[in-house]
Amino acid sequence: MRTLALAFLFCSISTIANAQIKLDKPILCDSATAILQIIKDRYQEIPVWIGSQRQGIIMLTMNDATQSWTLLEIYDEVACILGNGNKFNTMQRIGPTL
Repeated sequence: MRTLALAFLFCSISTIANAQIKLDKPILCDSATAILQIIKDRYQEIPVWIGSQRQGIIMLTMNDATQSWTLLEIYDEVACILGNGNKFNTMQRIGPTL
């Protein structure tokens, strides 16, 4: 029985290890001032959402006319672009507020 349990545990761990996905995704970081200026000047995006986290903030900037958006993480005067794109849909909040 112990051998069967160990075999099951080994199979479970190896399945989890094989299920991991590696992303080769570059993240651009620079001074928050520089990145926000580029987003404003080049893409005419404005901040539309900001959320606090344990260390720093997450900010979403958007341009309604061009449908461009950028998701930033800002910490200690450094901003990193986590993602960006050129199409979005806004969603209406449904349900009670937590």
